Amino acid sequence: MIRTIDITNVIAVDLRSRSTVHDLLLLIQNSGEKKVVLDFSKVEFATRSFVDEFYNVFIKKPVAGVDIKFENMPDDLVKMLEVVKQTQNGKPSQEKIADAESFDTVEDFCNYCSQLAF
Repeated sequence: MIRTIDITNVIAVDLRSRSTVHDLLLLIQNSGEKKVVLDFSKVEFATRSFVDEFYNVFIKKPVAGVDIKFENMPDDLVKMLEVVKQTQNGKPSQEKIADAESFDTVEDFCNYCSQLAF
């Protein structure tokens, strides 16, 4: 049997918190179901942090022993998942930081700061 879960009944119409992803995971794991459909049809908003955690918990490392499908996912949520996927799969970029100043004493640092134009 396939269980359909309206994600807005479990969390809310606004998906904001990383911790709610783990609440959803616990619900699914404790349900005993082997096939679950997550219905996103009533979702109005999702934060990047929610989507990032959702990606890591449900897509990057799928739940063992449970076949989970996603249904009626809004276009903006699909796009955000794609952005998150792109940031997850590569090595973090290391931007070059400008040459750093070093100081021997706090007084040297204070003198340096007093010369900066703000």
